[in-house]
Amino acid sequence: MGLEGVSSHSERLFLFNEYTGDIVRISYLAVITSIGFSLMNPFTAAANPTSGTLSGTVTLSASIAGKASPEDTLFIFARSTEGPPMPRAITVKKVKDLPVSFLLTDGMGARPDLKISNVPQLIITARISKSGKAMPESGDLQGLSQKVKPGDKDISIVIDQQIP
Repeated sequence: MGLEGVSSHSERLFLFNEYTGDIVRISYLAVITSIGFSLMNPFTAAANPTSGTLSGTVTLSASIAGKASPEDTLFIFARSTEGPPMPRAITVKKVKDLPVSFLLTDGMGARPDLKISNVPQLIITARISKSGKAMPESGDLQGLSQKVKPGDKDISIVIDQQIP
């Protein structure tokens, strides 16, 4: 998710979406952290609170651990196995947090209509970025989950690949 050109107006955020080239207006509460932005939606599905969640642990393989620095950015995001490539949910951490538990929810997506609970299967990616950019670059490290379903818990992701 591209977070370039962020501005606020009347409690709304406008983000440049690197995937589509669109400017997306969202009304989420933006929380600025030392590592970037985390988006949280105050409106969650009340009917089944766990159907729009995914949780698990991310670890870094010892075989490539030397290629990461503690201050490198760690993106953890869920994408549908079908449909638009925009993440359904995303969280941002640092390599120094590894191993790290994660919780992805419907309220953590770039758009309110792209929810974890709206699709049957997803793949979770954990990517370490030296540049801090969300778009993958040569040299980034990553790991992928198996296909998961909304509500799955105890998902294990091992970062064990380097992007050529």
